[in-house]
Amino acid sequence: MLSFLQTVLKCIFTAIFIILLVSIMHLCFTEDTLLLPPWAVAKEFLTIVHTLTATRDITFPATHWIREPFLFSNIHNVNIASQFDSADSLVPLFPYIWKPYFYSFSFIILSLLFGFFLTRICLFFPLYKCKTLISLIEMPLAVLIPGIQFLFIYFFMTLHKTLEWIPEKNYILVFLCLSVIPVISQLKYALEVRRQYSESRKQPISLFFQNISSFIMIMWFSLLWLEVLLNMDGIMAFSLRYLTISPTVTTISLLLISLPVFIYTMLEVVTMQTRKKQIDIPIVLKQIDITR
Repeated sequence: MLSFLQTVLKCIFTAIFIILLVSIMHLCFTEDTLLLPPWAVAKEFLTIVHTLTATRDITFPATHWIREPFLFSNIHNVNIASQFDSADSLVPLFPYIWKPYFYSFSFIILSLLFGFFLTRICLFFPLYKCKTLISLIEMPLAVLIPGIQFLFIYFFMTLHKTLEWIPEKNYILVFLCLSVIPVISQLKYALEVRRQYSESRKQPISLFFQNISSFIMIMWFSLLWLEVLLNMDGIMAFSLRYLTISPTVTTISLLLISLPVFIYTMLEVVTMQTRKKQIDIPIVLKQIDITR
């Protein structure tokens, strides 16, 4: 019970930190100075909190959701008129925000599943014997993962005209860039374990579920710049677009992004406590038998 309460408190403090971070970033982009007075941050913080209490009344200007292609010239512009009744009016945030949210979240889930199965396939091969691969995997993840992702982007930019027959090749690029995260992380763990290959092969299954929350957060950060580069209608680009216009919209977007991690963390704590009780009960029964 104590662990569950600690997890709930961590989630609450994380939500408070998100609101505070958005308040500071909004003031930094809108004010002329970076030396923000504490009362201005507190006022912005309380304003966002007060607005969050009436989520049904929150609106956002649809005209600011228009974007131009940034990387690939053949990506069509977002047609606001097809998404809203009137592009010049304020649009209710709910239920529209679920559209970009589940759009981005589907990439996260599919990339996690693909990364998990791809890692299982890779671990059937004696990768630990390849010295070049070991040297590559031993690089820091903060360097290795972005490096591979930029290689994918360079590959798609180089073969852009050759791949014109593919209707939505930007989806494939995002899918590959996100799948790299769980694959490299699990392979790095498996190759760093100084054991027999048959023993280390069993480890990444439990490791995957233990670190799934960290995988999801890293994927969200990667999805941020991918959605901006590829002009996608995802929640990350949506939240960034309205940072200076409507900080409440950005706050709600970031809270929704953190929601799967909160839920998974709580479920993990509950599952661990349930297993612990199941293990402790036979031990207590044995002790009772011994005393008799």
